[in-house]
Amino acid sequence: MLYRLQDQEAAVARAAARLDATSAALEKLQSERKIVELNIKQDEEFQNSEENSSAQRKSIEATLVTFRAQLETLQSEEQVSQSRASDAEQRLQVEQMRLAELR
Repeated sequence: MLYRLQDQEAAVARAAARLDATSAALEKLQSERKIVELNIKQDEEFQNSEENSSAQRKSIEATLVTFRAQLETLQSEEQVSQSRASDAEQRLQVEQMRLAELR
């Protein structure tokens, strides 16, 4: 019985560590996405400024294309990361319930 309890405590610890890791990865992606969104907003405002030459506007547009592609990638990665974090949270709850049953 003691071995099963120790084994389940280890399973809870692993599940908690996985949840921490997936949550940290999700937070990192969300932070990166916010930075890219800010860069897009700033470049769009700068592009619309009448002080810019045609060449500057074209350069900004090229940068915006890159930022928008980055944003799309980050949004996709964020969805995957959210799913992983949700799965990790559910797994932790299952392992905690199993541990509670053993006690």
